[in-house]
Amino acid sequence: MREVWHICVIATETPQTHSLDFFVRNCCYHYLIEASGNEHVLCPENETCDIIDGFNKHTIYVSYVGGVDARHRFMDNRTRAQIDTMRERLISLKARYPQAKIIGYRDWE
Repeated sequence: MREVWHICVIATETPQTHSLDFFVRNCCYHYLIEASGNEHVLCPENETCDIIDGFNKHTIYVSYVGGVDARHRFMDNRTRAQIDTMRERLISLKARYPQAKIIGYRDWE
């Protein structure tokens, strides 16, 4: 098992209507949560995702579809189902990686 220092919550910065196929082809998250609340594993936890230089080796990325409106303006458009699924995933990850800090992508900006 790799050493995990961060569990990062990140929006896809796409409209919520983007299909799962789009994210499978462009995989860069460990977990993806659709607007419906359905969760998909896109990358095994023991592998790294290439998102933030210098942090990928020790980070697990949990993403939700959305974060922008139809005109690509930033907004918090998470659904109740996404919030509930995200909470469950973060609780599960924190139990497995108690030393990891849960952060948002914006915390690195």
